[in-house]
Amino acid sequence: HSPLPPYIDRESVPSDKKPVVRKKALSKPQAGKRSHADSVAELIKQFGVSDGYCLAFGLKDGLWLAELAQQTKLQIIGVESNPNTVTAIRNRLDNIGLYGHQISVNQNHPSKFEVSPYLANLIVSENVSTSGIDEGTNFARKVFNALRPYGGVAVFELTDQQHASFQRAVNDANLQRAEVSRLGNTTVLKRVGALPGSGDWTHQNADVSNTTVSKDRLVKAPFGVLWFGGSTNENILPRHGHGPTEQVVGGRLFIEGPDSMRAMDVYTGRVLWETSLPDVGKYYNNTSHQPGANSVGSNYVSVEDGVYIAYGNKGLWLDPKTGKVLAEFKLPADENSAAPEWGYIGVWENLLIVGSSPIKEEGKKPGTFTQDGTTSKRLVVLDRHSGKVLWQQEAIFGFRHNAIVLGDGKLFCIDRLPDSVVEKIKRRGLVLKGIDRLIAFDALSGNELWARDENIFGTWLGYSEEHGVLLQSGRAARDMLKDEPANRMITYRGDSGKIVWDKKITYGGPCLLHHRTIITQNGAVDLLNGNVQLRTNPLTGTKAPWSYSRNYGCNSVVGSECLLTFRSAAAGFFDLLNDGGTGNMGGFKSGCTSNLIAANGVLNAPDYTRTCSCAYQNQTSLALIHMPDMEMWTFNNLSVGKDDIRQVGINLGAPGDRKSEDGTLWLEYPYVGGPSPKVSVEIVPKDVDWFTHHSTTINQGDLAWVTASGVEGVESVKLTLNPNGKVKKTYTVRLFFSEPRNLSPGERVFSISIQNELKLAEFDPVASAGGPQRTIVKKFSGITITKDLVIQFKPNSGLKSVDAVLCGIEVVEESADLSSISNSKNQTPSGAPKIE
Repeated sequence: HSPLPPYIDRESVPSDKKPVVRKKALSKPQAGKRSHADSVAELIKQFGVSDGYCLAFGLKDGLWLAELAQQTKLQIIGVESNPNTVTAIRNRLDNIGLYGHQISVNQNHPSKFEVSPYLANLIVSENVSTSGIDEGTNFARKVFNALRPYGGVAVFELTDQQHASFQRAVNDANLQRAEVSRLGNTTVLKRVGALPGSGDWTHQNADVSNTTVSKDRLVKAPFGVLWFGGSTNENILPRHGHGPTEQVVGGRLFIEGPDSMRAMDVYTGRVLWETSLPDVGKYYNNTSHQPGANSVGSNYVSVEDGVYIAYGNKGLWLDPKTGKVLAEFKLPADENSAAPEWGYIGVWENLLIVGSSPIKEEGKKPGTFTQDGTTSKRLVVLDRHSGKVLWQQEAIFGFRHNAIVLGDGKLFCIDRLPDSVVEKIKRRGLVLKGIDRLIAFDALSGNELWARDENIFGTWLGYSEEHGVLLQSGRAARDMLKDEPANRMITYRGDSGKIVWDKKITYGGPCLLHHRTIITQNGAVDLLNGNVQLRTNPLTGTKAPWSYSRNYGCNSVVGSECLLTFRSAAAGFFDLLNDGGTGNMGGFKSGCTSNLIAANGVLNAPDYTRTCSCAYQNQTSLALIHMPDMEMWTFNNLSVGKDDIRQVGINLGAPGDRKSEDGTLWLEYPYVGGPSPKVSVEIVPKDVDWFTHHSTTINQGDLAWVTASGVEGVESVKLTLNPNGKVKKTYTVRLFFSEPRNLSPGERVFSISIQNELKLAEFDPVASAGGPQRTIVKKFSGITITKDLVIQFKPNSGLKSVDAVLCGIEVVEESADLSSISNSKNQTPSGAPKIE
């Protein structure tokens, strides 16, 4: 029988109707051959794959897959092109209660079967001759692309000749981190380690240096969905309590609940484990708009070989594979307790850094913003594997958790009481003894390397290992403590403590250290000199302070190499790679806790919206990856003013703006997608027909996202490029077309005039492009413009021709030096190298 639907109570079904599942070998081995049971057992022992997803390319009778299902928890997807084989296998598996429950079989040629990237823990074949292996590099790429990073494995029984051919195919395909080996008559392809260019997110603020920026270079716009669903938010911390952000490392996403820790597979959303830890998230388990982990820090950190949790008066080391407790650590006794409470927690290489005995300052009522738990009385550094105490340091006042960072073998911290505590002490007539200090310790020995005791105002430190620079600042934001400074920054040389610069700057936090740039919640300054970062306006070539647009959102901006992510009404991002504006991933909400984390090659978006009542269409966990063919629309805060336009694209009928790789900013018209630079455009007649299709409907040609939309019935377009109209300038004009209907050659023919001069007669976009829904571009150089560009369209008389069609207009000044605009494409605001 087939498995029962989930809505039917299994116990209510008569016993004679319940599915029968055999837990024994399903076939007898032929003389001299291993049984399927032995073969599967050997594979599990050899490769340790017993859970997750398995792909089987090429099937024989399904019996080996059935045995694999019996001995593992793998979800198995079979692919076979022979319809008779598929039907026989489906019936056989259905009769033994496995089909649709743990195994599915698809009739398709393996080369044509679409597989999500990174899906499979295991790939096998029952029948290599129908697996597609004869397609060489195409087969190698397909198999490798489907393998999960961090050890996904494909296992095929091949002859020596087939093995040599497969090895050549893998080499020719240039598959990074692919490892081919031979075990007897078995060929093994393994995907080793992380995706090249990916990065981790191991701490509350990305890393132990508080950069708030993932080093992941793979996650970039445009995006497509890798998976959605996974687990619910039932056991996740609620909104507004600002629990710790998720952490991502080693292909696993770790997220905290009120009474548990959970691990999910980054690449499939599968829940790997959930460990009960009563009250582990108690501090964050409320909806009172408290600062939460933004002020006290996260109570856990994650690395590839462990999750470390500050759990009351002990620290737990969990196995990241299983969630089981590997060890419990205690801190040295202090004057108040034989087992001090754990506060700050961080990991650097083999060191576990702990803030001991956090200072308590209870609020007057629940939800009151206080300094409770933001500062610890002592630093204790342990060996993170043995728990041995390596060194410890008592504070004069207290070590602020957001101002404890490590990098380049140094531990930096600020020893300073919160302002509210100082005020209470003074109101009581007491006198503070000691001086606030910024200190650098040797991370391994605890020796003090340098210290400064003047101008110690900060609640936040961030360290750039790339430049060896330490930043002292604050973390002013909504739902934050009142003592957070927001008008001053100081940077220091990490090796000496020498001040690099000290400036009055108004900003919001947290600060992001992105190469040479400090990105704040509203702008950016240069890490090395404190100067406001400028951008070149892609329309006018003028300079202006770099900034980004964002709609309403109650979380903070976090970053990666190519993106800023945040809530902007819906889930939002800013395209750092191309300085391309702000976009939205409509339909789902980013949490009140920053949960759009770019790491391990994936934009991770676990559902962090429990208790949220916002009416978003989709309440689910998602993972997104870079998909170049997907559409991406943005808006921005650029302004044209009265400056002359040097380079612009007008994307007729588009739902937003987008910057092309050659540096042209294409503006939507009409303006419907959000804030956008306003360039004067007049279209005659006013009652034209607009169309907007998806770019995938365009069969060929570059910039399909320009030619997928447009206008029919246009007679003229006037574009104001030089509002002052005082100087003649020469431009190159490119006109973009595609036929939106299923017309044949000769059915739409028209002439084109520019500045009242005929440029093209009897233009037929279908004939020129070779068919409808295909891009055709016409280029006209040496166009002289004083103020306005005027383009006129006239359908051919005497023909049964429909009105003219136009999709986009690109205008580039020929005499201008546009190198500053062109060179700025594919660069971050820090001027970091182009990222391929």
